[in-house]
Formats: sequence, C-alpha cells, structure tokens
Amino acid sequence: QKKCIGMMRDVSKQGRTVLFVSHNMNMIRNLCTRAISLSNGKIADEGDVSNVINSYIGIEKSENLLIKKSEKLADSYQSLKQVLIKNEMGEETKHISFSDRAVVEIKYVAPSGHDSYIVAVRITDSFGNTLFTSWDNDFLKDRNTKKGKEYVLNCTIPNYLLRPGKYVVTAFIREQAHGIAGKIEEIEVIFEVTDEGCILNKNRLGIIAPILEWKID
Repeated sequence: QKKCIGMMRDVSKQGRTVLFVSHNMNMIRNLCTRAISLSNGKIADEGDVSNVINSYIGIEKSENLLIKKSEKLADSYQSLKQVLIKNEMGEETKHISFSDRAVVEIKYVAPSGHDSYIVAVRITDSFGNTLFTSWDNDFLKDRNTKKGKEYVLNCTIPNYLLRPGKYVVTAFIREQAHGIAGKIEEIEVIFEVTDEGCILNKNRLGIIAPILEWKID
C-alpha cells in the first residue's frame, strides 16, 4: 500500500491527474486536492475535500441532532448542566482559528465529595478518530468541591494542534469509588477549526498538526 501511494504521489507531481477511489476518508484527505462523492451511480457532491467528506459522512446533519440531544440530556441530568466552546476572549463560538486556543467550558453540580468523581473531555475528529482524552484531575490535584454546589470548569485546547476541520467534544462526568466507575453523564458539542493562521500544507500527513519547537546548533 505504501508503495502504491508513493507511486501516485510521484505521478501527480508530474502534472498528471490521478483518480483515487476509496472509502478511506483519511487517505482521501491526505492524497487528494478535490473530491467527488457518488450516490446510486450519480454525482452527489464535488469540490473541496473536507467539505465533500463532511457531506458524505453526514456531519452537517448529525450536528443538528447532537444539539437537540445535548439540550434534552442537560435538562434531565443531575450533575452535568452545560458545555460550551469559547474563544480566548471568553465568547461562545463554534469556530476557532488554527492559531487560537479553544476553551471547553463545563458547568456542573458536584455529585459527591471532591475526590470521588472525575470530569473529562474527549476530542474526536469528523472521521471518528479519538484524538485524546483529558481528565480534570490530571491537572487539578485538589478540587476541594462540595456535593450539590455548582461549579464551572474550563479545559483549554492548545492552538497550533488541531488540523482545520470539524471536531466533536464529548464532556462527561463520572462518579467513582475505590477505583470502580459508577454513573456517567455526557454531553457532545461540535466545533470547527478554521484555516485562519494555518501555515501548514493541507496535504501534510497526520491526524493532528502540532507546531513543534525545533533547534539547530
């Protein structure tokens, strides 16, 4: 497979057109500059690769369903009340530029003592890849929270990390005792990383796109 991909890249660099047919969304995103989706033998969509892929997997439709589902769940939950995406200015938004940090704001009611529950955030891309999960107690070693009191947690996602595209944030709270997981409540929201401030070639391989520190002596 690697040899085949290498040959396709070499041919495309010669100015020739390569028709690549696949259901592998990651490979399409990394190899192609334009995309076409078919339905019942007819063209359903064509154009920018990311837009066509999002349309193909139905992320636009699922976004509306997620919003309705999350609003309904928040009304029924006892602990997890609200999850918002905010920019560095503290403004609620669904669009974060590549060069800016995103803040996941979680409003919740402490379900129990300060050391018997965790609040976490999981980031998934539009292809269903889980990029990472972060727990609040990775950083907050002593919350000192009280049962039944409302709190607001902020989890900051670094800039220069997520490739331009859409992502699902799953925020969840889980009770646990003696290492045994108990009741879980979770809410999902969608946000988009725009290419504003992005200096990377869009064909660069990788699920994430961190800007790492380099040094030459």
